[in-house]
Amino acid sequence: PGTDLARHVMVSYCWAQKAIVLQFCKTLREMGHEVWRDEEGSKYVGPISGSTIGAMADAVDKASSVVVFVSRAYKESANCRLEATYAHGGAKDGLKMLYVMCEEDYTTVSKERITGWLGFLIGQELWYPAWKDPAEAARAVSSKLTQNSVLTTPAKVVRERERKRKRDRESERESLSLSVCVGSEREGLTHFVCV
Repeated sequence: PGTDLARHVMVSYCWAQKAIVLQFCKTLREMGHEVWRDEEGSKYVGPISGSTIGAMADAVDKASSVVVFVSRAYKESANCRLEATYAHGGAKDGLKMLYVMCEEDYTTVSKERITGWLGFLIGQELWYPAWKDPAEAARAVSSKLTQNSVLTTPAKVVRERERKRKRDRESERESLSLSVCVGSEREGLTHFVCV
């Protein structure tokens, strides 16, 4: 992701789980999150039109978090795999990956476990069940998103905090440089040079 403070939460899903995703997104928006979904877009990136891959990449690039809706159909979809893999690559740059399970009998702990590329991406990550109550899953995800996040802090406040930290660091450097003095005696005179 880039360095802009304004970002959306992107949802990555297979259309077979669209009903769950719509309810989830509605709740997340009601809680104040900007959400990008392929058919609706967000205020930062429009909906998909034209190049599907380009639009998905743009949505990931402008995301603070990507919520992956895990299902058998998701695992079998080439586009979903591409999207999730690209998003996972952004995780090293601070992009949060969150996983929402859509099928009770297809999780990391169910009898039929998620395997392959999708199981690899999820690994031991915490996930949220949505098969019974997508709104409850959205509330839990919202709580995770807002923990120590710029999503809860207005951009103006974040910028002012950064300016204050910079001023504090500069002030600290000045006081250190004033307090480091070297003295020497030469011909009965004492000379001090402060650096």
